Amino acid sequence: MQKDYYNEHYIKTNQTLTGKEKEYLTFKTSQETYCIGINYIKEIKVYNQSMVTSIANTPLHINGFFNLRGVIIPLIDLRILQNKKANFTDTTIIIVIESHTQDKTVGIIVDSVEEVILLDSDSIQQPPLQSTEQQHFVAGLVYLDNSMIISLNIEEIINHTAS
Repeated sequence: MQKDYYNEHYIKTNQTLTGKEKEYLTFKTSQETYCIGINYIKEIKVYNQSMVTSIANTPLHINGFFNLRGVIIPLIDLRILQNKKANFTDTTIIIVIESHTQDKTVGIIVDSVEEVILLDSDSIQQPPLQSTEQQHFVAGLVYLDNSMIISLNIEEIINHTAS
């Protein structure tokens, strides 16, 4: 799969939005569907191990670091962060995201990218439990087309990486 394919098919900003609607990118990780606001997304890249440099003694969820046009970006393996098994395939993707509250950019590794959807802010419900560290990364839950989508708290994920 080529980068142009992802830009053409997934990052669409020409949808008509109402006041409460925002665009979200959906993606799969360990058979679960997640979403993040596209306003956090800087770039989508196909994962290639040759572009990643590992550093000893980094946390397990940090897959390594890569150079994005002169900026060194940490790679967070979302699957490991959620205590799931990490399998790398030809559909493994890096979603490069930027914080809105911190001057930080990170890449998150996911199994595959799905589509851009419109969500009304009222459709995202608070998760019923926040008991584990991993659940703090969940901003909310959305029930759409007979399936559950987990909305991620990008700022928490980035903050966790920085600490």
